[in-house]
Amino acid sequence: MSSKIQSLTLGLALAAAGFAGAAFVTRAGADRAVAAYEHGMAFVDVFGLIDEIVKGDEYEAARTEFDDEQQQQLTAMQTQMQALQAQLQTATPNTPEAQGIQQQGMQLQQQMQQFYQNYQNGLEMLVGQQIADAYRLIYSAAEAEAAEQGISFLFASRPDDDLLVDSLSGVAQEILARPLVAPAASIDLTASVRERLGLPEPTEQADDASDDTTPEEADQPAGGDADDAPPADPMGEDG
Repeated sequence: MSSKIQSLTLGLALAAAGFAGAAFVTRAGADRAVAAYEHGMAFVDVFGLIDEIVKGDEYEAARTEFDDEQQQQLTAMQTQMQALQAQLQTATPNTPEAQGIQQQGMQLQQQMQQFYQNYQNGLEMLVGQQIADAYRLIYSAAEAEAAEQGISFLFASRPDDDLLVDSLSGVAQEILARPLVAPAASIDLTASVRERLGLPEPTEQADDASDDTTPEEADQPAGGDADDAPPADPMGEDG
């Protein structure tokens, strides 16, 4: 999964941590952790489950379809820009014809810049909706699991100290996503909720593959390369 989607996932899923509040279980208090489970307290890795769902085939297909549609529009604009550049090269400089071609190029440049902005906004909306859908599924499954096991207080918490350190605010959010410190395995309902959702067991290979995308690749718009970005002066120096 790309770093961008991981970041978006964390940002939206943190709402769950806000409702969870703060609870601390120290390693020295392992007996209290077990007692917490016996007295109706447990936690679920909502954040990890959201990632698993969003990385699923159905959600991935929706993002791919969105990218394909955007790529078609981008390709059409790039082809039009190349045609204008070719026309400008054969036109006599400082003539009405050349000035008209340059004006078309400037207008197309503005359209391409707006396209990139719309793409970013559209992608964020799409991923945000997917995360919200995943959260609703997890919330319902976790609620049902808690009811079956007699859990009265169910926290949303990550169970490890493996922080995604991409920025100062990012690492702070990663820490806030763990209101339970060193929780005991006896109070972790994540596996049960995962099974209820029908998700496959996570594998180490899948986790490694999710880290293959670089931040630069994650920021590429509409499946294009960085070189596809509209140039600052699309018509060159001939205009």
